[in-house]
Amino acid sequence: MTLYAIFDPLNPEPTYGSIDTLLAQWDNEPRHEAGPSYVYAFRDASGSVFYVGKGRGSRAHDADEHRHGRLGYYVAEFLNHTYNVEILRSGLSNDDAELLESLLISHFGRQLVNWAGNVGATTQTVTVAEARETAQALRVRAQAAASERRLNDAVSICREGLSYFSEWERADHEAELCQLRELADASLAARVDLHEKQHDYVPHAPVAACEILSDLTQYLCASGRAEDARREVEAFTARYPHGSFCDYEIYDYRYGKMIQVAITKREHATVRRIDRAIAKAGALSRGPRGKSRHDS
Repeated sequence: MTLYAIFDPLNPEPTYGSIDTLLAQWDNEPRHEAGPSYVYAFRDASGSVFYVGKGRGSRAHDADEHRHGRLGYYVAEFLNHTYNVEILRSGLSNDDAELLESLLISHFGRQLVNWAGNVGATTQTVTVAEARETAQALRVRAQAAASERRLNDAVSICREGLSYFSEWERADHEAELCQLRELADASLAARVDLHEKQHDYVPHAPVAACEILSDLTQYLCASGRAEDARREVEAFTARYPHGSFCDYEIYDYRYGKMIQVAITKREHATVRRIDRAIAKAGALSRGPRGKSRHDS
């Protein structure tokens, strides 16, 4: 049986005791023509392989290429950026490099941070699509109330929507933690993800929640409650410090430094709406020639 038969569903997959065993069999199998690609591995201080990849040129030794996602987090938080690079096999065609990388991940994925499991995909009791449908229904209800000048009802509906998303995000996070705990004993990737979710987790505001908040501020401003609108934005930003209604900094593992993330156009528009409403209310309270109505 050739190495390619490993992917034949009619044949049982062989069991490899180590990466070296797999590589030894790989060397005995026919290959495509030679090429510029290679397969590399990262080893920690104890010599354990924790990541495999394929590349050309200097990719394996370019730290900037490996500061993203789970790998970047693991290298920074668990290994203090200390690891060794090993070229497992070189002179490969792109097809052979992809095949060898896939074999290594398939058979040794539980000890790798580039484990192929899609953690979190099965945890949601309410899917993102279902949550968006709920948000849209709430927004339609609020818009209908506002069109009938029932602004207080529109405000209440929007606040109901924000509470819904807060609970949805919390429940989804807890479900993901539960799944990661179950997988952590057998998977390095799950242990890394669990550590990040427990120690460095920052909730991100769903787009639909941002849309509801924008609607809420509109209704509050229309009813002369611009200061309440500002307080709603402040509470939302405290709940979702990333991806909310203010600029924020985040550590970018790709570059090993803090980067500034700018507020989006929608959030800019919301903040400007509130500022205009507050300025208008201030002008009205001063009355003509800058005098306060309370002074007349």
